[in-house]
Amino acid sequence: WQSATSLTGTGHTGASVTAYNGYIYYVGGCKTVYSSCTTAGNDDNEIYIGQASGTTITWTNTTYPTNTTGANYPASYDLGAFAYNGVLYMTGGFNGSSPQSAGQYATINTPTTFGTWTALPSLTSVHARGSFGLAIYGGYVYIAGGWDGSSNYYNDVIYSSITSGGTLGGWSSVSSFTNARKNPVAYVWNGYLYVSGGYNGSSYYNDIQFVPITNGVPGSTWATAQTNSNPTYTFTVTSANATAGATYTNNGVTFTVASTISGQTTLVATASSPPATSGTLTKALGTGDATITYSAFAANKWSARYGLAAAAYDGDVYVMGGYNGTTYYTDSYYAPINAGGAGTTGSWNSTSSLNTVRYGATTEVYNGYIYVIGGEGSPSTSQAEPAGAYSFTVPSGVTELYVTAEGGGGQDGSNH
Repeated sequence: WQSATSLTGTGHTGASVTAYNGYIYYVGGCKTVYSSCTTAGNDDNEIYIGQASGTTITWTNTTYPTNTTGANYPASYDLGAFAYNGVLYMTGGFNGSSPQSAGQYATINTPTTFGTWTALPSLTSVHARGSFGLAIYGGYVYIAGGWDGSSNYYNDVIYSSITSGGTLGGWSSVSSFTNARKNPVAYVWNGYLYVSGGYNGSSYYNDIQFVPITNGVPGSTWATAQTNSNPTYTFTVTSANATAGATYTNNGVTFTVASTISGQTTLVATASSPPATSGTLTKALGTGDATITYSAFAANKWSARYGLAAAAYDGDVYVMGGYNGTTYYTDSYYAPINAGGAGTTGSWNSTSSLNTVRYGATTEVYNGYIYVIGGEGSPSTSQAEPAGAYSFTVPSGVTELYVTAEGGGGQDGSNH
């Protein structure tokens, strides 16, 4: 990870981020740690606009109106913002402790100026909420989970078409996943909607659930993607691999035999290449055994948490940071999507950690970089983690990408 140009001004948690036409838009948020976001005056109605070129981001900022006729959308955090077809949208979130049902949109006239702000359809009929996952796909916007700031956590998906006139077609609720939660991440890849992570007031999650999208509508039956990432390997004992020092490769993992196999002795193998975690596996052989089957070492699987950042890019999903009520994380992981079948994920692998702990940060993928912006640091800090932007280079040559919802609220999942 590299340090990119920071936002100007105060650090933020619970903002939302999107990218459009060469610019990153960082919307709303809370100018302090989450525990103080309900205090009047800590919520923000700023829009930071960054022109990104690798680790260099040129930032300017403006504000969105909080009393537009027919909209009345206040400064909010844990909101969802996204850009689509030349229009910037924002909806839901919290102003203080009050969940918002309102939303508004405006045409992006130039990268730093907007047209008239107009009200979006209300979330009232599908529950005003914040702290949700948000994704964009094929002319539709999807909101997954969230909560009302009190005791109600949601596990439904609400969705709307994005009309050619710029507004939304109206919200519908469909397709409940397992375990209601706030601050999950959501992303779409290859026609499937994914939801992962989150917190329901007592439990933290690291499951990955997915459902197909047909003609814009999420299906009714959710499935769980591979979570433990412990694939099974078969080792056939032959004269070629039965001696110490022999190597054996299965499913992309190379093992080295550490002791001679004979009769009822023990096979001890050490993984020496991904996706298995480095370690030693011991398997006792029975008399006459010629083939043994065992589970691989536990892969680098991220622990249950919420407020994490995530992105889907070039066939892989990345997760970074987050919080589990005790620990603020810097770790980062990735896994291939659709490995082993539609909707599934392959083994998780660890990659470079963030430079500082991050909870409620936003994530955007743009022009070959993953950007992680803002967020809350350790629980001892009296204000938000500095509004740093961190970037991670991803492979070149990709022409389409999908970006997930971030843990603080939501961000766009459109292609750029």
